[in-house]
Amino acid sequence: MQETDFATWLQTELDQRGWSQADLARYSELSPVIIYRWLQGKALPNPSNSRKVARALNLNTKTVFVMAGIMSTEEAGAAADTSASPRDFSTEELLIELRRRIPDSDGGGYIE
Repeated sequence: MQETDFATWLQTELDQRGWSQADLARYSELSPVIIYRWLQGKALPNPSNSRKVARALNLNTKTVFVMAGIMSTEEAGAAADTSASPRDFSTEELLIELRRRIPDSDGGGYIE
């Protein structure tokens, strides 16, 4: 993946969310300068920063790895994702799982 392809993809992701570069920097806990360099097509993220971007954008890490050129589409399809964390799931997915696991306080069933 070339820097300009990643830059275009990342800008599209930001636009879809109505985010600025500063928003991504804040949510990913990365330097605004790094985000700026990516969006200018001057650099690509390393694996560590790609994970932070994935968490901030609520995307699968493999998606960002492919877009950043860290792994190919074929490698991403064959790789097992073993790095799941709560940040990898949407709020709705987390609430559904919590409702499934937590019994109702009166003991009469589960939270609805």
